[in-house]
Amino acid sequence: LVAFLPCNFLAITLLALDQGDMRFGRYNLTRLLPSAVYLAGLLVLWALGAASVATVVWASWLGTALTAALRLYQCRDALCVPPVLSETRRLFAFGARLHGATLLAALLAVADRLVVVTFWDDRSLGLYVVALTLASAGLHLVTGAFNALLLPRLAAAGDVAVRRRIMGETLRYASLLLFAGTAALLVLAPWLLPVLFGDAYAGAIDLCLVLAIAQ
Repeated sequence: LVAFLPCNFLAITLLALDQGDMRFGRYNLTRLLPSAVYLAGLLVLWALGAASVATVVWASWLGTALTAALRLYQCRDALCVPPVLSETRRLFAFGARLHGATLLAALLAVADRLVVVTFWDDRSLGLYVVALTLASAGLHLVTGAFNALLLPRLAAAGDVAVRRRIMGETLRYASLLLFAGTAALLVLAPWLLPVLFGDAYAGAIDLCLVLAIAQ
């Protein structure tokens, strides 16, 4: 994991360049590279009978490392520019304000997990993890897609009125998709959850429905 972190943060930062330029074709292809390499690595390890915790971790790391190396190569010219100290200070000041709220939001987002890990038994915890995974899948898909498009559009819009219009349109479309997706999940979850995770996790269905509504 320590070896994973530098490659991961480097890849995410360099991917943000494509996001900011709205080059979403290259952005999405590069973003899918870690998953594709990981899947190919798992298939190779399975075929060779060499799958273990260590080799699976290395397969996951390889996808992220290749993504970081590819993005470094693609933007090599842009990175060969001396940093501007005044701009660097403004970026650090902006990041401190932004990520303070981000850190608080992340802590609040995992508060439920801290509670269930501390007070629930292993069986209940396993059911909760499965229920949360399915209940939040659609939420993460929609919010991730809208965020990727929304942030560069807001940054490119210089007028406050235009930013408000973009934000309003985004929230309306995102809300519509989230409510429609939640309604579909409430109908499909009793059938979908045992198919995806096995009959042993059928006890997570009611919890999944509650978490879907909460999400």
